[in-house]
Amino acid sequence: MNPSMKFTRTLAALVLSLAFVVPSFAQSSTPITLEMHMPKGAAYTILTDMTQKINGTSSGIDVKIDQHMVFGMSMKVKEAKKDGNQVLTTKYDRLAITQNVDAGGQQIETIVDTKDPSKNKGDAAEEIAPRLTKLIGVSYNSEYDKYGAQVSTDLDSVIAKYQVSDFAGNSENNQYAVVFPDHPVSIGDSWHAKTVKNEGGQDLTTDVTYTLKSVGTTTAEIGFESHIVGLIAEGSLDATMNGSYTVSLKTGWTSNATMQMEMNMKVKEQGTGTESPMKITSNFTITSEPKK
Repeated sequence: MNPSMKFTRTLAALVLSLAFVVPSFAQSSTPITLEMHMPKGAAYTILTDMTQKINGTSSGIDVKIDQHMVFGMSMKVKEAKKDGNQVLTTKYDRLAITQNVDAGGQQIETIVDTKDPSKNKGDAAEEIAPRLTKLIGVSYNSEYDKYGAQVSTDLDSVIAKYQVSDFAGNSENNQYAVVFPDHPVSIGDSWHAKTVKNEGGQDLTTDVTYTLKSVGTTTAEIGFESHIVGLIAEGSLDATMNGSYTVSLKTGWTSNATMQMEMNMKVKEQGTGTESPMKITSNFTITSEPKK
């Protein structure tokens, strides 16, 4: 197989796994308590729209990728526990990617859309499309405490069952949920959250600083900055992210979020194990609405 084509197929799978309209607000200086309180049966749609620019090398070949990805999900509150914890069931509805690659001067286009397979295009689509299609209709459960911290998830078992580790990671609910402080905060106050994941082929540490930017009658805007470092199955990474969330004061759930990410990676090439550098710049927009 052409080395550039092989590298392209590897990246097409990898970047999917590295897988967050801010309104105006009335200002308030009164301390507020932020918690996640969604009633059993509450249901939402989640749409993640992501654009990426990727620069890397493979076997001495320079590779540049521009791509656009869409992740459509449905979320329902399966259980609201007496201790304040909530169990969320998330289902895959749509996965789509449009990718344009320049590999050493060779132009390669790939299109995959589980909602409309007639749009699928390119040799890599023959490999990617069946794997994405496997996920449509599949669901997983995650439990969160009242502050939005993830307590447990069975996503890893879903990944193992369907052999889709390349694609499923970007769907974790903890991308959509803010980890709130355990005390009231006022505008301008900041708090920190740290998560460590050492399972499913990953060893990642994420440090996040949140800041309450503004408060309205029904929503609050929360800015954040984060640093992610560690190992994944494909290599090592070091990334920074920043952006903002708009969350409901009543439920704590995110209605809108915008994020930017800069990631530097060392990716192990299939077959040789050689590490190649890769830089990824991503812009995310997330929209979640009550399901009708």
